[in-house]
Amino acid sequence: MKHGRLVPVSIGFTVGFTLFAILLNYISAAYPDFPSWLLWILFGSVLFIALMVTIYLNFTLRV
Repeated sequence: MKHGRLVPVSIGFTVGFTLFAILLNYISAAYPDFPSWLLWILFGSVLFIALMVTIYLNFTLRV
């Protein structure tokens, strides 16, 4: 990935994950009966998908 495009992608991922973590924190606070293990599975799956997309962009498309 070229350096010029790496910075906006990194900023986008950082902002996205921060907002997603805030959303999950709100869900756990607003709905205390919602199981926390399900939130961790949801967060982990989103992180895994983002990792796979990053690897795909880096090695296949040469963004």
